[in-house]
Amino acid sequence: MILWDEQANADPQGAAEIEQTGGGQSDSDNSGGTGEDPSTQEDEEDVPTPPDTPMDDDVAYWKEQYDIAWREQYPRSVAQSESGNTRQEYYYMSYAIDGLTQIWQATGDTKYLDDALDLIENTIDDAIPVSGLNAGYLGWPSDLNRYGDKRNQEGTNLWESFLFRFVSTILRIMHQSPSLMAQGDYQQRYNAILQFTETHIWEKWYKSKDNLANIYRSRTHMSSHWARIGMELYIITGRQQYLEIFENISYAGMPHFNGANLRDRIFDNGGAYAWYETWDKDQIQDVNHGSDVISFWVNAYENGMYWNMNDMLGLVATTKNVVWTGNRPIEFTVNVDGSGAANNRDAGSHGMIIVGRFDESLQARIRQYYNPRSVNYQESQAMGIAALNRKILNDGVPVYPENR
Repeated sequence: MILWDEQANADPQGAAEIEQTGGGQSDSDNSGGTGEDPSTQEDEEDVPTPPDTPMDDDVAYWKEQYDIAWREQYPRSVAQSESGNTRQEYYYMSYAIDGLTQIWQATGDTKYLDDALDLIENTIDDAIPVSGLNAGYLGWPSDLNRYGDKRNQEGTNLWESFLFRFVSTILRIMHQSPSLMAQGDYQQRYNAILQFTETHIWEKWYKSKDNLANIYRSRTHMSSHWARIGMELYIITGRQQYLEIFENISYAGMPHFNGANLRDRIFDNGGAYAWYETWDKDQIQDVNHGSDVISFWVNAYENGMYWNMNDMLGLVATTKNVVWTGNRPIEFTVNVDGSGAANNRDAGSHGMIIVGRFDESLQARIRQYYNPRSVNYQESQAMGIAALNRKILNDGVPVYPENR
């Protein structure tokens, strides 16, 4: 049975996320978080100094746009991080984590890293013992009345992997930044978050079913979350189990789906990439969730893990020539092959614009039409992505990680 994740209290746009089949993005209208507004925080003496890297005017522009968006989004993100994840709040808060990571990498300003770590630590502080197949681990029970006994006992796999793919990326960047880690309490915070991620996210869901059905998920985007977590944890630890999951989902083949993998689900669409959203049926990937797959592919390419520049150029063509069809308002098609009526709602899928870091003309179009007023969803994430795109186009590398 398909389980619809209702968003009566977490989605002002009224869009529903579907646990098994995917669905529209939405945002939380929770507000009034107890955290201090970052725009009013005073610098502390022990705050690490960002690397001495001049900031290009274009990067500075995107930083300004990001700060405008983040001031508005910050209280809502704090409230989501303190929610206990009973109704999918961490899922929606994860976009803020990605935006903070991207703007931190683009500018080197560790105040953004600090905000991200605070939000992550709030979620860990709220984790409690779970039961069912996940007995012995910590997690976040889903609302009993809305999602039923099983998810109330065990938590919801999708929501956790959706957030911790971005958490694992932060951990990997910190791991590759020894000068940063030598300052303040970053090493201790890193150690605690890494231990939790390995035990109460990866190990918990890896062991919960013998056939790894909670890792090899039924949809491409859901499996890509675990491939990304596995990739990042492999870079940090060198454990072969993590690498195996990344490789099997990417190209080697998942035993649970008769050898299916992401590479084999891609097809040429007039020089652009398109792909299918399931492993056994030729259903075209929707843009909404396809943006998550693109985010994974770009992240893997930047890590030097299998996916290559030809893949990136195919994805540039997908966004620039196929999906992005309207500028005012910004409109994307429903599906990655260009099918489905263009609409503003799917333009909230910001993983689609991450490939602007490989194409000056696409990034110029982003600069012309993207700002906190023109973007209808998770504005800070879009501004952070645009900032890092510009930094990489300028210099070839971000400020962080220090070692690549």
